[in-house]
Amino acid sequence: MAALVRLLEDAQGLQNLRKSVGEYQAYAARLYEYAAAVRIQAWFRGIRVRAYLKFLNKCATKIQKIWRGFLARRYYSILLRNTVFIMRFKHYNAMASKIQRIWRGYYVRKYVFCYHGRKRYLEALQVKNEIVRKHHYLLSTEVIPGIYNSPFLPCPTEEEYLLRSVQPLSHKKKKADEPEFDPICKNYSSSVLPPLKKPLSSMFIGPFRDPKDVQKQRYKPFQPTLRVCTDFFSLEKAREKLKKDEWVQRINDNL
Repeated sequence: MAALVRLLEDAQGLQNLRKSVGEYQAYAARLYEYAAAVRIQAWFRGIRVRAYLKFLNKCATKIQKIWRGFLARRYYSILLRNTVFIMRFKHYNAMASKIQRIWRGYYVRKYVFCYHGRKRYLEALQVKNEIVRKHHYLLSTEVIPGIYNSPFLPCPTEEEYLLRSVQPLSHKKKKADEPEFDPICKNYSSSVLPPLKKPLSSMFIGPFRDPKDVQKQRYKPFQPTLRVCTDFFSLEKAREKLKKDEWVQRINDNL
């Protein structure tokens, strides 16, 4: 009873203690709920921010794709225009060159070129070259100056340079003045024939084989070796034939 009385006397204190404990628990729960709410808000805001950044990245990628496509198409159009211009320019130049070649050829053949004058010029040039070749011995040497290379002049004359540019005449061998052989000629003068060569018997000395034996050895029949007569794939063919014979003579195919 005394304990009950003491408890009743301290009821106000117990209520205050209970109240303080409840306030503490409420405060602790409030802090926990606040932390949970902050965590939920951070997670939700993170999702929103990441989604927004993803959207911005997608929009930026799309804008870059469109812009780069525009730049590429513009660059391609410029490149195509330049390529077509160069191709047409080369084609027009080729056609113009062809027309000019045809026209210049016609004009030169019609009004400029003279066949007979060119022929006379070449003939005169040939005669001049022959004359210069005949006077090639008048060219200067290392020791003796020529008649066109005067020591009193600062440089040789034009004839000296002309002689230097022309090759000398080649010494042609004279053919012997012998009459050609004519079998129907009655009065053909005979000439001395060269001496005959020594007979073979005096040149080659030694015991020789009979010509028949030599001819027999030369024309003997062909006798190939076993390696030449045998087929290169004879072993594979024999194995294949052995397998076929074994398969034919086999009683049960499953064995």
